[in-house]
Amino acid sequence: MEWISGHLALLAAKAPRDIIVLTEALLLLYILVSFVFISVIYYFVFVGRAIPKIKRNVNRRKKWITYGLLIVYLFNVAIVYAVAAAGYLFLSFAVLLIAMIAFSVYYFRAFRPLLRSGDFRVQSTVAIWTIVDVVMLSAMLFLFIFRDTIRLEGQLEISYDIIVQAASVFISALGIVFTYVMRTEQTQRNAQQQLYQTLELQSVELFRFECDHPHLVRALWHDPLPGEETPEEKVLAYSTKQYVCQILNLFEMAIRFRMQGILLPEVFGSWVIWIWEVCECRNFQDMWEDVTDDLPSNYIPDLRDILSAGVEISRANPEGGKENTRKFFLEVADQLDCHEVKDWLKATRPRVRAVPVS
Repeated sequence: MEWISGHLALLAAKAPRDIIVLTEALLLLYILVSFVFISVIYYFVFVGRAIPKIKRNVNRRKKWITYGLLIVYLFNVAIVYAVAAAGYLFLSFAVLLIAMIAFSVYYFRAFRPLLRSGDFRVQSTVAIWTIVDVVMLSAMLFLFIFRDTIRLEGQLEISYDIIVQAASVFISALGIVFTYVMRTEQTQRNAQQQLYQTLELQSVELFRFECDHPHLVRALWHDPLPGEETPEEKVLAYSTKQYVCQILNLFEMAIRFRMQGILLPEVFGSWVIWIWEVCECRNFQDMWEDVTDDLPSNYIPDLRDILSAGVEISRANPEGGKENTRKFFLEVADQLDCHEVKDWLKATRPRVRAVPVS
């Protein structure tokens, strides 16, 4: 009981006025810096598309979770500052620690799973922010330990020079953050460009493979699927399947890159055409729906859903023509939140020049 009473008295103890003034100043600086960090996070989310499908109205859950990060932050800093302003230094330290833990739990359990895989911009920002949190906790703990020895000499006054110096420090901090954001974005774009070039080179290699193995092209696109009665037929059936897997592997890379923002929407449209051509292939439809081989289980859910939808559209109306193609593009646009794909098939109408009547 004495132990509990002692700690409760410690939490309820008020610090000297000079310590409270320093604590409030530190907290205001911490809140300002933290607001810059959370602004950078939201920049990556909404401008840098760190979270896929965030701008769609149907993804309200993602939006609420994203906005919830800001709400948790504002709620935490408001409580901490109110407790510190009341003079309870150790209690404000404990509340700040609990607030950081609560924010971390929300970030790791709710917010972080929404981020794109392979996109570490938000994680890097949070890591730097965590260092600031540790520094702030250490500063508050230092003030609490030496609360009886630290004193402010004279009356604290805020002059014009102090305001100018504070503004200069703040502008410098913003410049550092801006430089960090721009470098991060540039690094991200360079990495994306390299990955895109790799994808294009792999597609070129596939085209070369098709030229070197016309019998596999014939087996998939023109002839009936080979049987597996003779050893030669088994080898041809296996080779045909591996040829299909090469194509699907490229499709999987293309879809991943589009979801990560690496593949531009206008470029991805040409891949959607290629995917649709494969979905229209009768031999591929039979291979895709073969329960024994279970080909779909080898690929990511997004590719499985897209290919299954394409096969279903083609089977439902084999003579659908352009209407089937339009439906498939709408399906892909909805699946990957890539609205530019919807308009990819629209050809630019030639302008008719008016001929003046003489």
